[in-house]
Amino acid sequence: MCRSENVTVVEVVLMIKWTSMLRVSKNNRKNVWKIVSVFLVIVWMVVIFVMSNFPAETSSKQSGVVVEVVKTVFKVSPKQPDLFNNLTTIVRKCAHAFEYFVLGILLLNVIRQLWPTSCEKKWAGYWYLAVIGAFVYSVTDEIHQAFVSGRSCESRDIIIDTLAAGAGVGVVMLIRRWRKVFSNREDKQLIDGAA
Repeated sequence: MCRSENVTVVEVVLMIKWTSMLRVSKNNRKNVWKIVSVFLVIVWMVVIFVMSNFPAETSSKQSGVVVEVVKTVFKVSPKQPDLFNNLTTIVRKCAHAFEYFVLGILLLNVIRQLWPTSCEKKWAGYWYLAVIGAFVYSVTDEIHQAFVSGRSCESRDIIIDTLAAGAGVGVVMLIRRWRKVFSNREDKQLIDGAA
């Protein structure tokens, strides 16, 4: 009997040690996610910078490949040069929008990781911070493009970039709210079913 009591004490001590190790591990995971989140934002900003650093000729070739695919898929006639020019503009603006849609989501994630909260009001503040961060980066990106051969600084692109970042953040916020509504419904159904 004495021996089983000793084993129980040892088990309790091991459980306490293991639990404290798990707590440290959970904190380490949070720190790793913070680092990964910051790293992803930096990498994505570098991708945007590199794409903006291409001269107009290279950028046109990249857009041209996508335009050719769209023309083939939608069977656009070569006799419509206006449509081709409009398609090129649309492809370029969609590329801008995509870059900043992703940047908005990544910025929201970084802000959320660095300043975690469950308060809805703070989440609204996160939304603003992520969009403002994307706006500031968009302005610097357009200024950078003014110094690249054949490229220009356009306020229209800043507006597109900011709206796209807002859309990305908005999608995350809607998904978050949607998940919260459905989880509350499931909880209510469980409570109603138990009553």
